[in-house]
Amino acid sequence: MSAPAYCRQVKFLMVIIGGAADEPIPDLDDRTPLEAAATPGLDALAQSGRVGRVGLIPKTATPAPHTARAALFGHEVTGSEPGRAALLAAARGVDARGGTLLAVDLLSVTGEPGDLGRDGRVVSVGAEAMSEAEATALVQDFAAELGDRFPGFELHAPIDGVAIAVDRAATAYGRTETVAASELIDYAWAPSLPDGGEGGERLGAFVGLSHAFLTDHPINRARVEQTLPPVNMLWPSGPCIQAKLDALDSRFGRSTLVISDDEATRGLAIASGLRARPAPPASELTASAVAAFEDHEVVVVTVEAPDRASRRADWRGKIESIERIDAGVITPLSRALSETFGDEGWRSIVVVDHATPCETRQTDSVPTPFLMSGAFVRSVVRRPFTEAAAAESDLRVEVGHELMEFFLRSGLRGR
Repeated sequence: MSAPAYCRQVKFLMVIIGGAADEPIPDLDDRTPLEAAATPGLDALAQSGRVGRVGLIPKTATPAPHTARAALFGHEVTGSEPGRAALLAAARGVDARGGTLLAVDLLSVTGEPGDLGRDGRVVSVGAEAMSEAEATALVQDFAAELGDRFPGFELHAPIDGVAIAVDRAATAYGRTETVAASELIDYAWAPSLPDGGEGGERLGAFVGLSHAFLTDHPINRARVEQTLPPVNMLWPSGPCIQAKLDALDSRFGRSTLVISDDEATRGLAIASGLRARPAPPASELTASAVAAFEDHEVVVVTVEAPDRASRRADWRGKIESIERIDAGVITPLSRALSETFGDEGWRSIVVVDHATPCETRQTDSVPTPFLMSGAFVRSVVRRPFTEAAAAESDLRVEVGHELMEFFLRSGLRGR
């Protein structure tokens, strides 16, 4: 269904801030990083717009960033939405028809190969400080080592520390339970090994083989000699099938572009029938987003730094990342929209997709704040853009997938 003509006169910008919500931190006088950060750009938008909160991850769903973003893109979260591996495959053009997809994270862990005791811990996820060429060599060499022991198991080269596997061997994964690698940082890995049925047995063996092979790989031996962390385990998770989603352009009647450095988000966009491209350098983001409105009515920009800081339990880094987003994304984009389209020619929404508390380092399903401003958005109550202020607001979107339609249609009337 096409959007009414009066709606088409407005350009829409959505900025998704990954994992920015948190819990009060004692070292911050019981404030959250979002409360402690200096954010004049967000403050200005909040004064002229409306602050509310949205529930993007239902209690019945596994808390995961891509689940929240599926809801933000307008998909009802029912538990059958595509897994992370399916979204990565969509972004990379991997054809997994007839097979089961798995995301395979490159980990640095402690503990000896073959020892499934509880001493070994996950130090880092994503091949930190390792070149793409080295990471690719590790994965390709291990794939060759697997040989006939894992028939039908395809292991694709990693990008940004994540490989994709396609299991075409008709392995039964219906009873298999896995844990995302991002949830394991600084935790023991053995208790979270894949488990359940034929799939759990197959993946558990895969992890053990990867640990033994990679620990003794020449690249890792050289890294240890240089006091660099080895990438010594491959961690598969989230078995799923190839993504298939409703086309959102036709549902909302607007052409949409997603600009994101997060590969799973780009895959979600592609699977949803939207256009997607990687984010340019920070200095070019504003110009790139504004230029995109020449061909699109909706532009979505994502920023991931707060979530990454949370995964490191780095509340100082989280505050700094929020302040950089405010100064380098929110403020210049808001100014450029006003200068380009006038006061009533644009509308924006800034939304935190999920909470990642620094204390737990894990995705939380609690409702999160959003801030809508621009054309025909006014509030008689002035609130800051914080978790507490959003919780006090009477503007609540309890069903997350309804937020996009609320953003695109609410308050827009014939002039």
